[in-house]
Amino acid sequence: MAREAVADLAGRDNADHLLGMAAAVMHELAAPEVDMVRIDLALEAVDGLRDWLAGEIHRPSSRFLAGLADVWSDEHLGPDYAAALLAQFITGSYEPILTALCVAGELATAPLMAGLPVRSVREEVLRLATPFRFASRYARRPVTVGPHHLGTGDRVTVCLGTANLDPRRYPEPLDVAERREIPRSFSFGFGKHYCPGAPIARTVIDALLKTMLGLGVRFEVEEMQREPELPMLRYRQLKGHLVRHDR
Repeated sequence: MAREAVADLAGRDNADHLLGMAAAVMHELAAPEVDMVRIDLALEAVDGLRDWLAGEIHRPSSRFLAGLADVWSDEHLGPDYAAALLAQFITGSYEPILTALCVAGELATAPLMAGLPVRSVREEVLRLATPFRFASRYARRPVTVGPHHLGTGDRVTVCLGTANLDPRRYPEPLDVAERREIPRSFSFGFGKHYCPGAPIARTVIDALLKTMLGLGVRFEVEEMQREPELPMLRYRQLKGHLVRHDR
């Protein structure tokens, strides 16, 4: 289902090739430790996405790619901006959907789905399965953050996912609940760094949850392996099947 979202964006024949490159980017974004081999692979993947897009802009196979062609030729934006958007959309259309489908499958039980609006379940799923968990940043000038002093060029890893698990903001943060007074989570970033693929991920997850609710089915987990990564729900593998609520 997640692959189909990418296929609609970039063309069915291109989906697997793009997802292979995007996987290297996401592997770097999802890992907190510094690994130069992994970082180099991610940078190579970004270059590969840019080279692929350079060959597509003259004969775009979808409206999405035609839009990126316009960005590519814009004098104020250009190829790097277009390639960054491509990477954001591919990773933002696949990784959040894939992880959220796992969370929905594991947590979207019949009582939960009957008691909460689909939108609330969707936002809780995304909050617990924060797609972009970590981000590397470099100090552009000496700066002090609390007791920490950074020099120009110092690297820090920002653990974005912890913002969605703050008990002061989300009481009982590991529970799925309707949070009427809480604004949308930081699962897709904020401000200038907000993920442009977020609406696609939300639309697909809504479709899944509404279909499960309409058919009266739930996902029964048979085998599950998680990455050992804080309390956030990142999966190595999830297997199971759909069953009716009355089973």
